[in-house]
Amino acid sequence: MSTDSRVAWKYLHAIAEGKLDPEVAALKCGQLSHSRWLTCGMRCLLLYMSKHGLGLENMEVLKLLVTWVTQVYLPMFYEIKVKHEIRYGPWHVIKLFRLWQKQDARVKDASKPYLKSGSWWVHPENVLVALLCSDDTK
Repeated sequence: MSTDSRVAWKYLHAIAEGKLDPEVAALKCGQLSHSRWLTCGMRCLLLYMSKHGLGLENMEVLKLLVTWVTQVYLPMFYEIKVKHEIRYGPWHVIKLFRLWQKQDARVKDASKPYLKSGSWWVHPENVLVALLCSDDTK
């Protein structure tokens, strides 16, 4: 794993456990890169874990972003890193939509157009590849 992905993993577990160890608090995320969403997501987690003084409305938006990052984006990021072969493409899309269904309606409305544009992984030829490569004999 890259340094950023290791730091994101530790941030994710700190939020899931509800406690921030001094070791994790001392970690720094990499330089912000608009081409890699990982650093942006990490900054949302870092802001959420810090003393920020945000108002109620901004805090609500931050909670929605952190929920998306912790429940959808990072789990999918790590799953795709582990199972990166083409045969897993359709399975990743199915899992993504399962995770997406559990999100707040505002998050769903905002993310739906982007999820639709990435659904080419579930075109029939990609599903056929996934089925042909499957270890499942049933």
